[in-house]
Amino acid sequence: MKLKFEKRFLKKLSKLPRKDQIRILAKLKIFEETGRGDLVKLEGYDNIYRFRVGDFRLKMWLGGDECIVFDLERRERAYKR
Repeated sequence: MKLKFEKRFLKKLSKLPRKDQIRILAKLKIFEETGRGDLVKLEGYDNIYRFRVGDFRLKMWLGGDECIVFDLERRERAYKR
């Protein structure tokens, strides 16, 4: 699977502490190579999933052999919309 990142995700990632950045990117690399991880389809959306890494929730679009990571939120904020 090929991972791509939107600017919004990269900007939020860059504002996190270095250890959190490393942990998130390590989990994404494992997901890219194996397809394994805490992934759940979001209700009411087509091909939109959330990926859990500790206290962080990443939102991504999955289609075919491509995955676009487009948002990153802490757990407290991720479900308030």
